[in-house]
Amino acid sequence: YPLDMRARQKTFPEIQIAPGVQVPVDAYTLMVLDDLRKPVHPSRLPIPTQFMDPARGIVTLRSSWRDDATFVVFDGSQRPSAAQGHAHASGGHFSLSALGEYFAIDTGRYSIEQEHHNVVIVDGKSGHVGDGRWRNSFHHAVLTGYEPGPFVDTAAVDSSQMSNCYWAKRTLGLVKPVGAPGMPAYVWTVEDVNYANDYREFWWLLNAHPDSTIKLCRDHATIKGAYHGNLLDVHFILPDPADYPKPHVLTLTQNVQLAGSPLEYGGNQRHHAREYRRLGGDLEWGPVYQRPRLVAKVRGYNGRFMTIMAPHRKDAPPARVTRLPAMDNVLAVRIVYGDVEDVLIWAYEHNLLEAADVKARGQWCLVRRSMRTGRILASAVAQGSLLSVGGKTPV
Repeated sequence: YPLDMRARQKTFPEIQIAPGVQVPVDAYTLMVLDDLRKPVHPSRLPIPTQFMDPARGIVTLRSSWRDDATFVVFDGSQRPSAAQGHAHASGGHFSLSALGEYFAIDTGRYSIEQEHHNVVIVDGKSGHVGDGRWRNSFHHAVLTGYEPGPFVDTAAVDSSQMSNCYWAKRTLGLVKPVGAPGMPAYVWTVEDVNYANDYREFWWLLNAHPDSTIKLCRDHATIKGAYHGNLLDVHFILPDPADYPKPHVLTLTQNVQLAGSPLEYGGNQRHHAREYRRLGGDLEWGPVYQRPRLVAKVRGYNGRFMTIMAPHRKDAPPARVTRLPAMDNVLAVRIVYGDVEDVLIWAYEHNLLEAADVKARGQWCLVRRSMRTGRILASAVAQGSLLSVGGKTPV
């Protein structure tokens, strides 16, 4: 693998055809050269902010076409039979950018196994452990849901086979600033992992940009971005302690993660990282040999919990995130940005969505209100309906 950037340019040459427009020197560029010479910003075109590839099972979601938008890539890691292509153990992996920061990264070519992706692993181990070499991960995952919407976009992945579990499912949602201009869009995930009907430790992983820093608090962590110093708060919402014989327990840690496939490409990986950066390598997009990693260890009889990833600018107050009491098999949370309150409720089996003064029926619901007037600014319900808010039936 060429560390020398000059060698990379010889292998993959590019030219600049207009200010801010750089393209590969190949025949494919010639086919669209006229369009590329006069680029048009996507916001001026009827291009949706969501995309889904049904064969590959990959989804992209963005809150807008602005430079400071929240942008998520969510990976189903499917294996099309015609051309397998990408073969990482990345089912359920997400990459996240917001406010001009690259917070949760894709770690690149040499990181094959689950432990190198932003997923949940059991007892600190990948579902299928390799031999330290660069190889395909043949166990696949499946994109099981994709529901774009004006307020909330969601997608779901089943990575049970890849995780070597009885089941391993993740749903991700992007919440947009509908009714609250200027509010950052945030992201939530809901996990549902059962390794073998027993008590385990479920590791929720986030690989951060190499130049980011991670600060740990009691029940949340804060990632400081590498470019502008803007922040991402990651909150964890666990089940009610009374729901199980032993309550779920959260422990937050961080470490420095190195690349995978050490026998194939490793050597002294810390040296490679220093050398790559010295030669001008962009660790954001190239092979990320070394980066900080947030690890949230949730011990419990299953891996059922929620995360809220709420960005905010360095000169703005963070969102206030509070777990809400709810019935069995329900996770509920209140998210407050300034004078805007969101109540998010998720039901695992019974579709009974009741927490605070919100009542609905469905898989999940989200209600946004003005704390000053109490007026409903936006709402969304998956596979159901909103029954009442504050004792009143919504119009």
